[in-house]
Amino acid sequence: VPEKITVRKALELLGYRIGRFPGEGDLLVLCEVGGCYSCAVKVDDEVKPSCITSVIDGMRIET
Repeated sequence: VPEKITVRKALELLGYRIGRFPGEGDLLVLCEVGGCYSCAVKVDDEVKPSCITSVIDGMRIET
């Protein structure tokens, strides 16, 4: 995936469907500013909001 994008955008580019409402898509993204953690994923064994976490080469992401 390209550098300088969020984990959320990277997942979308890889085919994950992004939902704005519960039950919609593969990943729920409500606020898109990192405040609600609805889009939380595990990044290198730490829970992070995917909407504001930047992609870094070699990072491990678990959904």
